[in-house]
Amino acid sequence: MSLRFSHIDLRCDRSENLFHGTVPSTFGSNRSIRDLHLGQNFLYDPLPRGLCSNPNINNGSTSKYGCDAILCALGSYSTLGFASDAEGCTECPPGELTCYLGSNSCFSLTEQDFLVILYETMQGNLWPESLRENWRDIDIDHCNWGGLSCDSAGKLTSLTLPLIGSEGVL
Repeated sequence: MSLRFSHIDLRCDRSENLFHGTVPSTFGSNRSIRDLHLGQNFLYDPLPRGLCSNPNINNGSTSKYGCDAILCALGSYSTLGFASDAEGCTECPPGELTCYLGSNSCFSLTEQDFLVILYETMQGNLWPESLRENWRDIDIDHCNWGGLSCDSAGKLTSLTLPLIGSEGVL
């Protein structure tokens, strides 16, 4: 879903709309935007710098909070997903994180969570069968997933990943 404004969109609450991607750079030069609420979507850097310094947005809070007045940065959160006079962006506690700008909470990842993200990012569905074994079955301990080795305490000790090229697995 893309993020767009019409010329009459001076006040805009697009929070919780399942937007994915970045905020278009054209927003940075749009001086007609007055209120811009984009929190709790799936947005990532970079934010247009012109947007972060636009004194017209969100009652001028960009002059006090910068980009946080548009969306809280990675590793921080607020109830609304952006800093306001009622609530600023708060850093996540140690060991917790956010995945997107404008988050309203932080979370922690387990080793298994991280491995699943790695599998998806590294196109695990294209790996040889022996390395894909059990990766889709979250009921099986990750030490029994293809390409992983663990010590006797269940801590990951090695990971074998194929190199994926334009012709498939290398």
